Amino acid sequence: MPIAAGLLRESVTIQYPTEVRNALGESTQTWSTLTTRRAMIEAISYTEMERRGQIGGSVSYTVRMRYVP
Repeated sequence: MPIAAGLLRESVTIQYPTEVRNALGESTQTWSTLTTRRAMIEAISYTEMERRGQIGGSVSYTVRMRYVP
């Protein structure tokens, strides 16, 4: 199902973890960018809870973007 261009309002960067060496020769993990695309982001659920006197929340999202081979 095609997505109308007007719905792709957000810019999303897809990254992946990579190992690099720092100045001391130690291996550290960093992130490399694979691509940046336009996308549609929708919040699908939100929960809020209290545990041990602290309030925390969680939001789930659906991200839709066009497939580019």
